[in-house]
Order: sequence, then C-alpha cells, then structure tokens
Amino acid sequence: MIRNKTTVLLSVLFTMQGAIFTFLIFFVTIYIKSALQISITMLSYIIFLIMLPYYLKILCGLAVDSFPYEKFGGKKFILVFFSLLEGIAWLFLSFLGAVLVFCLLMLVAVLCFSLVDAYMDAYIWSSVSKEKKGPAWGISWAMKGIGASVFSAIAGYIIYTLGWKYIYYTLAIINLLMAIAGLFLHKATLANVKHFSLQDLKEVFRWKCPYLAVAFFVLNWIPLGIGVWMYGPFVNSFLKIPIEYASLISCLASVGNLLGSFMSVGIVSYFNNPWKTWKLTLMVYVASCLLLLANTGDVPLGLVTALIYGIGRGFIMGNGLSIGGELVVSSVKATMLALYSSSLYLGFSIGGLVSGQLVHIFGYHANFVIAALFMIPTSSLLIPLRRSKIAIKKENRKS
Repeated sequence: MIRNKTTVLLSVLFTMQGAIFTFLIFFVTIYIKSALQISITMLSYIIFLIMLPYYLKILCGLAVDSFPYEKFGGKKFILVFFSLLEGIAWLFLSFLGAVLVFCLLMLVAVLCFSLVDAYMDAYIWSSVSKEKKGPAWGISWAMKGIGASVFSAIAGYIIYTLGWKYIYYTLAIINLLMAIAGLFLHKATLANVKHFSLQDLKEVFRWKCPYLAVAFFVLNWIPLGIGVWMYGPFVNSFLKIPIEYASLISCLASVGNLLGSFMSVGIVSYFNNPWKTWKLTLMVYVASCLLLLANTGDVPLGLVTALIYGIGRGFIMGNGLSIGGELVVSSVKATMLALYSSSLYLGFSIGGLVSGQLVHIFGYHANFVIAALFMIPTSSLLIPLRRSKIAIKKENRKS
C-alpha cells in the first residue's frame, strides 16, 4: 500500500508533471511561432516530431507487466535519472535557438517526460489495491490539472517580465525538485501479483476489442489535437492577445479541463456506464469548440470561452479515459493502459500535424469547426467497440 508520506510526494510529482505538460501543449507552440518565427505549417511538423518519443510509453507498460515490481517499480533511479536528464535538456534550450537543435533537445525532453510519466503511472498501478486503483488514478489526473492551472497562471508573467529563457530555467528547477522528491518515494509492493506471459498477450489480441479500441482512441483524439495544438497560436498570433493575458487564458482552459474531467467522471459514475454518457460528452465538446468562433481579441471574452473550451476538452478526456479503464484486461493491465495511452497521443499528435495545414489553407476558425465536426464520425467506432466488449463478457461468463 502507498503510505501517507508517499501520497504527498506523488501528489507533488503529478502536479509538476502537469505543469510541464501544459508547457508542451500551449506555450511551446507560442514560442515556436513567435520567438523562432516558424510558419504555421512547419509548426505542425515540429509538433508531430517532438511528440514521437511519447509512444515509447508502451515499453514501460510491458516492463511493468513482465517483471516483478521489485525489479522495475522499485528502481527509483528511473524517475531520478530521467528527471535530471530532462532538466538538462531544458537548460540547453534556454540559450540554444537554432530550429534543428531545438527539435533535438525537445525530443530528449519529451522522451524523458514520457518515461517519468509512465513510471509514475506504473507506481500507482502496482502499489494500490484493486479497490483503490480508480480513486488513485483520478487523484493523479486531478493533481496534473492543478499543476497545469498554476503553471499557466505564472508562466505568462515570467515570459513577459523576464523572457522565455527563464521559463526553461523554471522547468529545469521543476525537474530537479522531481528528482529530489523521487529519492524519498517509499518502495511499496502488493503480495500475490500475477504477471503475464507472452501467451497472455496473445490471448488478449485474439479479440477484436483491442484493435477497435486503438482505432477509436487514435481517430477520436485527432480532432481533439486539431483544436488543442492551434489554440496557443490562435490566441497569441491571430487574436494578438499579449502573452501575459494569453497565459491567463491558458490557466482558465486548464481549470476548465479539470472541471470538465471531474464533471464527466461524476456523470459516468452516476450512470455507472461510460458508453451511455458519450452523447452528452460529444455535445459539450462540439459546443465548446464552436464557441471559440466568437472570439474577437477581447480578453474577457477570451477568458470565458477558454473556460468553456477547457470544460469541453475535459469531458472528452474524462469520458474517454473511463472507457479506456473499462477495456483494460486484467492480466496485462499496465501494457494495455500504456497501449491505449500511446494511441491517444498518436491521434493527438496527428491532429497537430493536420491542424497546421488546415489553418494554412482555411484559417483558424475553419480549423475549430473541423475539430468539432470531425469528432462526430470518429465516435461511431464506439458502437462496434462496445459490442466487442459485451461479446468478451458473455464468453467469460460461459467459461
């Protein structure tokens, strides 16, 4: 079990991870567009490139399921080493401005970020009892949301008063604190944990369910990425909202994301069925995207629409992750979780790749309309996915 001291440390670690993630999806796009003077189409290529290391998270899932926790989860050096390496990458980014060097260092930073993220996910999954996995998972996402909101609030002030390089110094300090906190993590284990063999993995993939799930998560998060990745340039470059106010808009979007996730999970818990609540989730997301078209550059209006857009994003994320939790197979939990997580971010980065081309050809407003409407046909995969899940349950009852 996770001790109280470890709970506090994990909360702090997830908060700091949330701060770094909001930098990746919001402030990095503004930096590339404004400071490096990169075109919107080139920006989309860079987004896709720097997100590639995140897909290695599935290897972490395989390691967790393949080896006893003492051999993998107990090695705190994974968190400490990669946090320090990520911090070094941020330090170099503070004074190296060439586009190619920037991309290479960002690849290193995102690789370290994804491995640390996978380790902390694995720590929770391998350390708490079955009854507490859900609440622990929800709390970890909540702490990430809090970190994203707080960092967004202060990042604009740092950039406006001190400059971009001090943001990279801040990120390096965050990683240093994560490495220090990682040294104090308690080594927690569960008794009688069954680890899978290759045969278990083959057994899982004899069903249509995991293939349909991967297809759903990839395709469904493409429109989410189309909207999210271009939101920063839309606010700062298109609407000409200064960075100090843009950061407040990002903060409210993060708060909305957190509220939307809690609201979505609450509704799912009330109905005890993430599938039935998807229509409501879809309507909230579509409405929140279309509301962005009302923005004219007015800061108060931008703050309101950011909060609502964040809630729409939170609904999609909360409901989507609830469905993902329903689809995790017991014998290969960490592997399937990492597979679905990698699928989400593959779709998310493809959305970033597509969005730059859409903005270049059609403009920002059309980009958000497409982000809203494309979510509708991709959601149709839920129908065969649910049928496949029901078929698995029926066969398991018979056996």
